[in-house]
Amino acid sequence: MKKRQKSVIGLYAVLLLSLAVVFSCYNVTQYSVNMRYSPDYVPKPVIDRGAVVKLAAFQDLRNTDEPLVIGKVARFDGSRVKVFPKYKPATDAVTEGIRAYLVKSGVSLPAETEKWDLQEGTIKREPRGIMIGGSIDELNVTCVDDIPTKKYSAKLKLSIVFADLRTGRIFYRTKAESDASMEYVLLSEEKMEEQVNSVLAGAIEKIFTSSELKEKLNAAWHEQLDPSAKPAAAMPEAKPGSGEEPFVNPEQGPAQEKSSIRSQDIK
Repeated sequence: MKKRQKSVIGLYAVLLLSLAVVFSCYNVTQYSVNMRYSPDYVPKPVIDRGAVVKLAAFQDLRNTDEPLVIGKVARFDGSRVKVFPKYKPATDAVTEGIRAYLVKSGVSLPAETEKWDLQEGTIKREPRGIMIGGSIDELNVTCVDDIPTKKYSAKLKLSIVFADLRTGRIFYRTKAESDASMEYVLLSEEKMEEQVNSVLAGAIEKIFTSSELKEKLNAAWHEQLDPSAKPAAAMPEAKPGSGEEPFVNPEQGPAQEKSSIRSQDIK
């Protein structure tokens, strides 16, 4: 009898604790996550050592009136709570993540990030060098406050543009998509942070581990080193649906995470 009473008391205690956690969450007016990427391994070289490379700040081209918002929590009562980056805008997090990857792979970058609107007409031509810029086309981290588990998901789409500073021409464009999802029993900022940083890492790594990209970067750099090389032709306008094919990563993560990469090259 006493054992049964203890079991009932224990069950009530768990229920009360769960209710306390649920209702405490409803006092929250916003959530914030630390969006960041730092490779925990040494990436293979992206371009020959000694190449002159500059990085431009990424742009936010999402269709939104609230650029600081990166997601939402959907409560089971129908209300929505916004999710913000904790320390820096998403554009800075992406730019710094790409910088971290390039530097760790052996690329020497200037300390100052360039400003570039991704248009050929605004490229500041120099004797040699390659400019890397890009944009965030889609970014969203979501938590559905369901019962008995919370459903987390995140999605990121990036566009990357590579320009020849000697000719003032864009010679390569690529797009990457990455998404992830999971379920967890509690509503947690940490879990939202894990998801958004997972897709950030996935997008960056799948762009810069592309063998095609490495070939194009090195070809452009070697052309600059050859004084007799002819300037590359201007890049034509991209046609919808052209040059798109799924990217298959031999070291793909869990089955719930999906990524793809698309690119267009100058002919």
